[in-house]
Amino acid sequence: MLDFLLKIGKKNKKIKNLGQELSLPFHISAGVSSSARAYTISLIAKTTNRAVIVIAIDDGRACELAAEVNHFFPANHLPNVQIDDTPQVKSKYLNGLNSLKKGSEVVCLGSEILSKKILAPKKISKSISLKINQELKLTSLAKKLVTLGYSREYQVDSPAQFSIRGNICDIYPTLQESPVRVEYFGDSIEEIRNFDPFNQRSHNILSDVTIAPCSFEDEPTAGLKDYLSEKHLLIFEDFSLVENKCDCDLSFIDNKAILDLTLLSKESQKVDLGFEKLEFSAGQFEQIHNFLKEKQSQGYLTVINIQEEGKRARFKEMLLSWRFFSEELRRGLAIIKPLILLTTHKIENSFVWPEEKIAVLSDKDIFIRQLQKLPPKLHSGHVRISSFEDLKLDDYVVHISHGIAKYEGLETREIDNVKREYLKLGYAGRDKLLVPVSEMDRVSRYIGAGEKEPQISKLDSNKWNLTKKKVKKSVRKLAVNLLELFARRNQAKGLKFSKDTPWQRQLEDDFPFEETEGQMSAIDEVKHDLEQYKPMDRLICGDVGYGKTEVALRAAFKVVQDSKQVLFLVPTTILAQQHYKTLTSRLNPYPVIIQVLSRFKSKSEQQKIANDFNHGKVDILIGTHRLLQKDIKPKSLGLIVVDEEQRFGVNHKEKLKTLKTDVDILTLSATPIPRTLQMALSGIRDLSVIETPPDNRHPVITHVGPYKSELAVNSIKKELKRGGQVFYLYNEVQSIDSVVDKLR
Repeated sequence: MLDFLLKIGKKNKKIKNLGQELSLPFHISAGVSSSARAYTISLIAKTTNRAVIVIAIDDGRACELAAEVNHFFPANHLPNVQIDDTPQVKSKYLNGLNSLKKGSEVVCLGSEILSKKILAPKKISKSISLKINQELKLTSLAKKLVTLGYSREYQVDSPAQFSIRGNICDIYPTLQESPVRVEYFGDSIEEIRNFDPFNQRSHNILSDVTIAPCSFEDEPTAGLKDYLSEKHLLIFEDFSLVENKCDCDLSFIDNKAILDLTLLSKESQKVDLGFEKLEFSAGQFEQIHNFLKEKQSQGYLTVINIQEEGKRARFKEMLLSWRFFSEELRRGLAIIKPLILLTTHKIENSFVWPEEKIAVLSDKDIFIRQLQKLPPKLHSGHVRISSFEDLKLDDYVVHISHGIAKYEGLETREIDNVKREYLKLGYAGRDKLLVPVSEMDRVSRYIGAGEKEPQISKLDSNKWNLTKKKVKKSVRKLAVNLLELFARRNQAKGLKFSKDTPWQRQLEDDFPFEETEGQMSAIDEVKHDLEQYKPMDRLICGDVGYGKTEVALRAAFKVVQDSKQVLFLVPTTILAQQHYKTLTSRLNPYPVIIQVLSRFKSKSEQQKIANDFNHGKVDILIGTHRLLQKDIKPKSLGLIVVDEEQRFGVNHKEKLKTLKTDVDILTLSATPIPRTLQMALSGIRDLSVIETPPDNRHPVITHVGPYKSELAVNSIKKELKRGGQVFYLYNEVQSIDSVVDKLR
């Protein structure tokens, strides 16, 4: 928390006078730029020692303000809760009401709350605290958790759940980032630990934990006025805007101290606190240099937030090149102006306060690309399970001795007074074969390439045996070719690419998401392979959305910087276009020529792209099977990337390797086929597994219940408000127009 900035700001005369004036029921307007409002709210809360309620124009802005204030001073958001909201939102709602009741923290709420009924103070469920050595029966704890709205599950993987196994109770508190494991000895709590729901491993020991409620049964009957007392101070981000928007009587705040953060309010005292905005934009490093030079000469404390390690290292290099001295924020550091202070604490907005000679810079006003802004961390709900599919009627199956058939169900037959169950298989010519269940291992599900239905075998034909002989011969030939190819590749001296360049580091720093541990491990392994003479043949295995494409993109950029070309093979035209869009967006600042070959291009365009690639004018070529045709002859190929390799045939993939035995191969797959996996596990190919899901990956929330128009309307409004899309499924064509009219 950046509370040291509050210690400096408290000494400001205007802030002191403002705090004194707000001890009386005055309406005061202070012209504060939007970037400095969170800091101003925190200063007022710290200076006045009052219970501060911040009223924003809507619930979304209130949530943002609470997050911004929290960087300086403890703050809570009171959300505009809906009937279908998640347990986490309901828990935040109850927590916000509790903060209102206690008056211990800043509470930010949207103007919607002013005209809405909220839960009465007496009806708020209390949190429960658990401590080591606390006497509390496990059965009593379970009852308390159910009362708070938690559901008992076999295994905890999402907030608002708990499970009990023996003397252990796992709980996922709704207001915490990870679940806790409470271990009992008799009726006493012996140990409390955080743990990872994916691998069930504990990662730190706690002395206590608070479990917040996440449901309420009582009807909201109170209003905001029922929570107000003499200790409360109201801060409006824009009083006039809220007053115009709010369709309710605001007379209950007439005798309260009110601070408006704009100068637009009528009949109010005016005060200008003197905050200024920045005069430069992200990426304007010459102006940033001049700004820092000016502020250093004027004796400023300049606080700069850069969370990402790579960006921070780059900026420190820039500061050294500009001959500026900087310090990293740490405990016990003596802050003596002038000083450039680097911190990893999050700062949403930048501002300058000339009166106190403070400049606060957010990294989003320095670097153009930022980490994707994500909502509060939620568990992905991803659970690894093992399952199998039972045979269904008319499924195609293969009998090892008799060939392809259709499964026609189970049949019971009595032979020699013994009843047995048989699999009934249908063959060509209406022939039937009964296979004892005890010999079920001789029957397997048919797995073929493409969607074309297979030809059913005949029982009295030798064709199946001939087919098996041909397949065996082809497999042997392919195996010999593969072994020869891998032997040549293993002995070949491949291309050794350079170590990371400043461009490579800049590209990686500009990645708008935070890399997962598994993703970083895969990236490092790929880079290590590329920097060796031995040709790379690595499989990247990871679920959809786990970041495989970014691994390939960084590898491709590394190769291109050494004047080599990249082939990017994908199974579908749509995926080719998606990768083309991703690569062009990320590599746009660099001199990299990227093209895509697909059916969206005319024949003449395809021919021109192929010729340009063959003559070295194109660095990265993305495409489907079209890349395997004879007219694609790269001038200086360095890397081949195969995405979703399970959707290509063996010959397709191995043909790529014959283009050049010293070329590096990178294969991406969420579901590698057994042959590829076996080659990876046996050491013929190298394997990288990305097991870590991205942070804040949202679970799919499913609500099943009787139809309620209010629930449907609220859900649709909520999704549209966040800029999303809604699919409304209706099962009767004749009356669908009336449903559309109702929704409108």
